[in-house]
Amino acid sequence: MPIRAFAPLAAIVLLAAPAFPQALSGAINDAIDRGIQSILAHQQADGSIDVVGAGAGYNNEYPMGPTALAVYTLLKSGVPRDDPAIQAAMKYLRGLELKKTYAVSCYVLALDAMRDPSLDLEIQRAANWLASNFNDAADLWGYPDRNPELSNTQFAVLALWAAEKHGYHATKRLWADLIKGTIGQQTDDGGFNYRWNDRPSSHGTMTTAGITVLELAIERLQGEKAFDKVRGDGVKSLERGWAWMDEHFTATGNPTRANGLIMDRHKITTGRLYMFHYYYLWGVERIAAISQRNEIAGRDWYREGAVQFLREEEPGGGWNSLDTTCFALLFLRRATYSGLAGREQVKSIPRAITWRYTTEEPPDDWMKPGFDDSKWLLGPASFGDYANASRQDRTLWNTDDVWIRREFECDDPEAFRLYAVHDDSAELYVNGELAASSDVWSPKVKEYEVSEAARATLKEGTNLLAAHAKNDAGARTLDVWTRDFGRRAAHAGETLVEEPPGWYRAKPTPDAPFVGRWLVLGPIDDKKHALFHTSYLPAEETAPEAGQRHRGQAWRAARTRGGFLDFHEHLKPKDDALYYAFTRLEASEDTETVLWIGSDDGVRVYYDGELVLSHHAHQGAKPDELPLYLRLTEGTHRLLLMVENASGGCGLYARLTDLDRSPARTVRPVLSEVEMDLPAVALAHPGLFTFADLLALLPTDTTRRLAFTKEDVLDEVCVTGAAPGYPSWLAGSAPKNKDAPAYAPSPGAKGLLALWPAEVGEPAKLIWKARVPTGEPELVARASAEALSAPGETRVSLRAWVYDGDLRRVGETELVSEARPSKKGWVSFASDLSAYAGSEVLIILECIAPGEPADAADEADKKVGAGGAFLDEVVLQQAK
Repeated sequence: MPIRAFAPLAAIVLLAAPAFPQALSGAINDAIDRGIQSILAHQQADGSIDVVGAGAGYNNEYPMGPTALAVYTLLKSGVPRDDPAIQAAMKYLRGLELKKTYAVSCYVLALDAMRDPSLDLEIQRAANWLASNFNDAADLWGYPDRNPELSNTQFAVLALWAAEKHGYHATKRLWADLIKGTIGQQTDDGGFNYRWNDRPSSHGTMTTAGITVLELAIERLQGEKAFDKVRGDGVKSLERGWAWMDEHFTATGNPTRANGLIMDRHKITTGRLYMFHYYYLWGVERIAAISQRNEIAGRDWYREGAVQFLREEEPGGGWNSLDTTCFALLFLRRATYSGLAGREQVKSIPRAITWRYTTEEPPDDWMKPGFDDSKWLLGPASFGDYANASRQDRTLWNTDDVWIRREFECDDPEAFRLYAVHDDSAELYVNGELAASSDVWSPKVKEYEVSEAARATLKEGTNLLAAHAKNDAGARTLDVWTRDFGRRAAHAGETLVEEPPGWYRAKPTPDAPFVGRWLVLGPIDDKKHALFHTSYLPAEETAPEAGQRHRGQAWRAARTRGGFLDFHEHLKPKDDALYYAFTRLEASEDTETVLWIGSDDGVRVYYDGELVLSHHAHQGAKPDELPLYLRLTEGTHRLLLMVENASGGCGLYARLTDLDRSPARTVRPVLSEVEMDLPAVALAHPGLFTFADLLALLPTDTTRRLAFTKEDVLDEVCVTGAAPGYPSWLAGSAPKNKDAPAYAPSPGAKGLLALWPAEVGEPAKLIWKARVPTGEPELVARASAEALSAPGETRVSLRAWVYDGDLRRVGETELVSEARPSKKGWVSFASDLSAYAGSEVLIILECIAPGEPADAADEADKKVGAGGAFLDEVVLQQAK
């Protein structure tokens, strides 16, 4: 698959809302470029662009549709109309019969996007076919050989609207009939369904379709007195449709029914691909563009949707399949802005990278800047014989050798980098000097170290890049790129280099703490699961203190266990009910943060009284499922979460990070606006503080003993770097409840605390402040290994540290899990603390699963698995 760079897209992606995080702009542009490449990789020798592979039944039935949708998407994404891929695909399309509504509609959209007046007659022909296949009985379009419905209708309407720029004019009667037919698909709650005898409930996909049709049809009938009544009916229907969208809008899935329950959502949360989520978000882009709305339900629809697409992008680019990739790109490019009603975007004209090339051996100075290559051929990269299935070669090369040359601009010679893919050997030249060479083929893009002689020739401005490739056997391919990280924008480089994943893709770092203290309220009856539609608590006014009452109930202070706020632990369990969680966020400076949410079941998030996230799904709680960008100004802010419990358990995970996914140290969750209880904040969120802070803030344990016989021992210690759900307290050797770990620890303990690191190789730390006894004190800890999947094989290191202003390791032992848990699994190890006698210190127990090969003395082929530790007790005592 060739990696082609088009012109910078920073001027193309419209950042409508001032709160749009600039960190997303470059990521969106790069994702668009990668999506373009993934579409091009589907192109076949005949020019078609298949959706699921050549010869598939879907393509046999709709041969025009996938290619037309792909061409439309490529053109709207910045690929020029004279690109060889576009030209080949258009030649293929022009030879097909008009026979399916979806396909012909996409064909018209593709022809319109070509912006070629010579295609006007073809557009008119296709539009006439659509009009002639309108179902007059239902006032809608069908396939057309099946029942009429709203999905085919929205595509046909978009096509007719586009065709009007090319001399085609649908009758006023057709637009009026469309309003009647669309109103017939509206449900009692104001949303729209697919068709009268299927999917009778409202769906986000079909509501965007209904709004699209009504917006365009109503505009076409403006000033037509003969159709005033039907137009007026359409306006009322449109208002109801928009009310449904404003009430149900979400970017996390496809909302349905009167309560907006999500049925289709990204596979990142479900393990399955739901195409209708992508289709729905494209529908959101269309209706927002047509109605010129930057917000839906008072929220930035583009930002929320863009985050979903960035999270779900496949590692190599694209979104799982051709159609979903098209929907994603059309959304990200806001393609409707340049496709409807003459509202064109100002954009650059991107081009494929074009080279001078020859397959006949040239003179010896062919790679020099002064060489005359005017008689060489011109062709876009990459070069090959089309036999390499992993790439889409653009220019045919089927001889033994090929020589290529082109100029490039360089702003910073020291930052210059060189990349190539070649099959077989290759020589790369910069300004006539050999920069790199390889005698073996490289099927993937590889960065080459540039020779000192070649780098010395680089200058600011125009330079020359040249390459020679030789084929020894098999397939052929050659492409070369540069990237300059100098004064140009990062996206202006000519290669798509993998960048570290942004906050929207990767998880928070292990030391990022969960919000550990909340004010909670509930349960409040919600028998109709109307989570998103009933204002039980006025969010814009909510700023409670502990003990304050609402609807006969008092707000209670609650501390999470292992990051999970279990409402049923602190409040009465109840199905079909709502629970609330509230905290204040104290920002020491203006900052950008990410709020990571996972809930059981649906959740609504309010920030300073404004709804910023709506996710109505019946599900279990998964940590960090939904990332939400927040911009905080210096001062105190309010965070309120409304969580639905349809049945079973109910709770949430929430944590804040900086954009690099590390702890948001400038933001502290606090419960009271009156005073900041720093010791309580430090206990709940130790990752936000330094060891020096913790030594000053944490309460001193005067018992000098941690015996995990009661769960409230967790109120005396704090933990960082642990996996979600940890630390977990177990009563004796039996799990406390169904949510506790389902494995059996070693017997013989009075109490148990399970500690599991969030990542292999990264420690989980239990931090305890105590005064060391005078005399000859020692720290004694009793522990055993915890293994989920490899009993008898898991090794865990348990390390003891002391902090009194300096951090020192005072002891370490290795714990090995038993194949059959027994009392022998417990290990006690002592650390000498005489150097700290009489001092207040932090005792830090660090549990780490190295994730490295076992020592040679052990079984050589055995790997150390991930694991954790059980702690029975930790004691400060006099040495015996």
